[in-house]
Amino acid sequence: MIEIMIGALFFSIFIIISTIFLALRRRVQGLDTQIKKKVSQYSDSQKLKPGEVPFIIKDESYSQNPLLNRVFENFKFSKKLQRLLDQAGNPMKLDRLFIYMILFGLIGFFLGIKMGSPLLAITFGAGMLLLPVLNIKILKSKRIRNFTKEFPDAIDMMADAIKSGNAFNKALLMVANESPDPVGIEFRKTFEEQNLGIPLIEALTNLSNRVESLDLKLFITAVSLQKDTGGNLAEILNSISYTIRERFKLMGQIRVYTAQARFSAFVVGSLPIAFIIFIRIINPDYINVLFYEPDGKKLLALAVILQILGFLSIKKIISIKLT
Repeated sequence: MIEIMIGALFFSIFIIISTIFLALRRRVQGLDTQIKKKVSQYSDSQKLKPGEVPFIIKDESYSQNPLLNRVFENFKFSKKLQRLLDQAGNPMKLDRLFIYMILFGLIGFFLGIKMGSPLLAITFGAGMLLLPVLNIKILKSKRIRNFTKEFPDAIDMMADAIKSGNAFNKALLMVANESPDPVGIEFRKTFEEQNLGIPLIEALTNLSNRVESLDLKLFITAVSLQKDTGGNLAEILNSISYTIRERFKLMGQIRVYTAQARFSAFVVGSLPIAFIIFIRIINPDYINVLFYEPDGKKLLALAVILQILGFLSIKKIISIKLT
């Protein structure tokens, strides 16, 4: 009975927070529409692709609601989470991410309450609370892989443009227009920042903050040194392009060598779940001890924790960083 009351309390708090958030969001929606109309006056009349709108206004807020934005500004982790969203190429604001986290956490908590174990409720709630953040990290990794895959071709394009007598900013614009996403979008942002008066090195540093890539840092370092010491920038870019391609091949070989360990992690993670479902179908009374007996609930919670630790251990073993 106590568990049900606690669950109802958490659910009521979530409903209240969601209602307040939606009400405040509607109040600022009109102002947001006016800002977008003002911005559209400075953009081209033709329809642009997402991410191609010039940086007339740089939105660094955590929420469209001023009150929630001030609340998030008081916490250090807000900047890290918002940066993670930007690196994943997700236009979502931090307030919506927190709504998803609370929703998933409550779902996990109620699953544990339904099984009749406060320990399972806490375990499932904490685990599912982090699922939206884990999804954002997966999207970020996928985006960085796509960027790294297309980046050498973009560098070659810049080198050819410089050999043809174009300036470096024109080479940036060419990459922004011709390269596929996410390379094209990120270089478009860099070009617009420089076009609005931000120094080149600072604009490239902002690009490095948006895309965590060692190859990109190598490119920025080379361009910075060339501006200070001089030299043939086209030849430098060609050398960087070759180095990145060789590193990309090496990373592919590493994935092949660690394929068995990654498959083992998949088997270790899915086999217990499949086994529980199979036993629950053919002999429910045999497996119900884990869900309804106090000792079984403790063992099930311990199994979930050990599964998570096993995943983290395997990930640590097979993760090889090239520095």
